[in-house]
Amino acid sequence: MPVTTINDITDLVRVLQDHPEWKNTVRGLIIGEELAQLPQRVTRLEQTLADFIEATNRNFETVHARLDSIDARMDRMDARFDAIDVRLDRMDARFDAIDVRLDRMDARFDGMDTRMDRMDGRMDNGFGMNYELKVGKNVHSIAGQHLGIRRVRLLRGNHDGVNETFADSVEDALDEGKIDRRQANELLSSDLIFAGRNEDTGEQVYVAAELSITIGGDDIMRAADRASILRSIVDRPVIPAVIGASIDDARVELASAQRVSVAISPE
Repeated sequence: MPVTTINDITDLVRVLQDHPEWKNTVRGLIIGEELAQLPQRVTRLEQTLADFIEATNRNFETVHARLDSIDARMDRMDARFDAIDVRLDRMDARFDAIDVRLDRMDARFDGMDTRMDRMDGRMDNGFGMNYELKVGKNVHSIAGQHLGIRRVRLLRGNHDGVNETFADSVEDALDEGKIDRRQANELLSSDLIFAGRNEDTGEQVYVAAELSITIGGDDIMRAADRASILRSIVDRPVIPAVIGASIDDARVELASAQRVSVAISPE
């Protein structure tokens, strides 16, 4: 085997070309063992990276599949909620219809209440008129029995009107300035005014009475007020009175405080 002499880099290149099997040995001597293994390591790294990317892609596919499943379930839930909304809308519509019907029923009942109130008012007026008529016919006995007044002369009654002499005396008092127009109207619109004699003293007296089936506070105060006005135009004692079928304890106390006589006469 001939001896090869290497004098320069050209000789080295030529020798390596003639003997390519020496390249690895020379490469190891020049770059070291670790660098010599670098291509293999890069190859393994590329394989590892490829495996990682493949596994990551598989994981992403799994995640996407699960997300698709969740989306599908959410779509089904949305569809169910949409169906519930439709049913609730139908229920709302039915309740709205029920509300409309109830409102119409309420309106009808309100109309019935109004009619009943009018009927009650008419009946009350009818009963009141009948009661006033009854008291007017029996004023002499009521005055004698409950107020101690005899020889009754009716001056003002709801059904008998106003005695002309009494009406003239009211107008004269108005002309003379003893009373004003309101007070004159109060006297002329009184339920009952009569004159008579006190059974105990024989004294001439006047009675200004208000009539009501159920005696109320307004009746008592009105009787007191009209009696006070009557005192302005007559020179005799005036007794304020209320005549009715019933009165409660509170109104009895009010009448006593206002010095208003109470006569209870059944209907």
